Amino acid sequence: MTGGRPAGHPWRGAVIFAGVALLLVGCSPAAQEASAPPPGPTWRLLPAQAMTAPSNLLVTVRMADPEALARTAEALEARHGARVVTEWPIAVLNIHCFILQMTVPPTAATIDRLVADPDVRTVQRMNRFTTQAATGPIATAAYNLDAIGARQAHAFSTGAGVRIAVVDTGVDFSHPDLDADGTVFQDFVIAGGPALGETHGTAVAGVIGARAGTTGGAPGGVLGVAPGALLMGLRGCWQEGSASAGVCTTFSLTRAIGYAIRNRADVINLSIAGPEDPLIGELLDLAAAQRIIVVAAQGDVGAGPFPASRPEVIAARAASAGPAPATSAVPAPGEDVVSTIPGGGYDLFSGSSIAAAHLSGVAALLRGVRAEMTPAEVRAVLAMTARRPGRDMVDACDAVVAALGSGSCDAD
Repeated sequence: MTGGRPAGHPWRGAVIFAGVALLLVGCSPAAQEASAPPPGPTWRLLPAQAMTAPSNLLVTVRMADPEALARTAEALEARHGARVVTEWPIAVLNIHCFILQMTVPPTAATIDRLVADPDVRTVQRMNRFTTQAATGPIATAAYNLDAIGARQAHAFSTGAGVRIAVVDTGVDFSHPDLDADGTVFQDFVIAGGPALGETHGTAVAGVIGARAGTTGGAPGGVLGVAPGALLMGLRGCWQEGSASAGVCTTFSLTRAIGYAIRNRADVINLSIAGPEDPLIGELLDLAAAQRIIVVAAQGDVGAGPFPASRPEVIAARAASAGPAPATSAVPAPGEDVVSTIPGGGYDLFSGSSIAAAHLSGVAALLRGVRAEMTPAEVRAVLAMTARRPGRDMVDACDAVVAALGSGSCDAD
């Protein structure tokens, strides 16, 4: 549905389920609870790919009953010569969002008029984000777990029961290294996601929580940093261009991050980078207030600094082969890392996306031994392990032992 409003119901009941993919793998009670749709009215949703035009503006208003929101939408259209093409609630912020399609590309004066409107809470442009990893031919054996001491850390923690939201392109949970109880897939792009998932999201999920060789996992594949974690594959990006590139917008990301917060994620992985975004920033503030650990890719060449630039977010960068650069981002493996791809295969990945996935996995290991650790405490422990002389790499085992206050990472 891309046309006008349904007759007699201006903004209610115009649900698009045909483009929504919802898949539960494992069907554990926790997964079923997390995936149950919230009660109440449903809202008009267009595919995220259809809302990237420069004539679109994202307007938020305070939450109200459906009839009041319908009147607000009509008033905004009449006062500003616009058409509301999509709407959705962000319940965790108690706000409702409208995407206004302006008749001409909006100017600063257009935005000022909307800001002054008494019904409007905030106004912003629809921002675009990209994933931060690239594929390459597999020429080396997997090294990443040994490089960060993850195998030694597994003697203390595998991240069992820790919920990690992978906000990314689609994750192929039918991969033999990822098919495990407790996984959840939810689509917030709502258009044309490949049935077997997409490259970038599947690779990030594999680095975080692949279970090859463990109970419930396939032998001979790859093992993730936190194989005991419960993965939530939240499709907030879609594959575009090259085999591994992913694109996201404010629309799809706010819906996915809001879902992660509402469904009690312990860690949110954002292997993306782009421009500053006020609405996503509000959600990240809320996540921090609820003690949710957020990890984001620092961004590679040409990418914007957000959301890794936020003070409440743990920034990840690919570890340097030379002297450590002057940055507060935490280093992790980000070059030639073998991970899962859709269809049961494997490929080699590089970039700060992959570094972020490692840090999300280590954060899960820490939460597995000390559930009360705050995001700031996790960041401090991760950074501390990478500051040893001659080292530019996070150390998962040192981090877990530091969190426990006992134990040893010395080899037998």
